[in-house]
Amino acid sequence: MLPLTESLQNDTVKILQIKGGFGFRQRMSELGIMPGNTVKIIKNDHIGPLIIMVKNSRIALGRGMCRRIYYAH
Repeated sequence: MLPLTESLQNDTVKILQIKGGFGFRQRMSELGIMPGNTVKIIKNDHIGPLIIMVKNSRIALGRGMCRRIYYAH
């Protein structure tokens, strides 16, 4: 289990766990980022925010948020 910040560009990963308070987990759920769902990493250059594809939407997430979202290939 790795944080989303460790993913590579063009990876498709399955979300396993989201660590954080109720508000953070609720917000991620509203965006479609929840355990069991898959997301595609569009951009991760290890400097700025990650851009991910959830269903048919692109979402930019800050690196701090992505450190609390864990995945498996």
